[in-house]
Amino acid sequence: AQLTLREGISQTALKGILSLLADDTYRMKGFICADGKSYLVNCVCSDIRLEVQEDAAPDNRLVLLAGKGMRLRACLKQVKEWYPQWVEEIVYD
Repeated sequence: AQLTLREGISQTALKGILSLLADDTYRMKGFICADGKSYLVNCVCSDIRLEVQEDAAPDNRLVLLAGKGMRLRACLKQVKEWYPQWVEEIVYD
């Protein structure tokens, strides 16, 4: 799946979204602009890492990988309900 977030998201909201998704994904990766800084989001299961990227051009899109039996769709629905102001688009591959 792909999750596109709106510009202007705070780092606090970003961490909240990542925390909601972490247990039901194998991997999350993408470039996000939060609080005016560009971050590489690089998560494996519940290990959430945000690394400042000085020269990145963030597209505010996360790629989410999950497997059979994981509740990714339900978690994305919850993210959309809890953070509607920050969710631009969800695409299921």
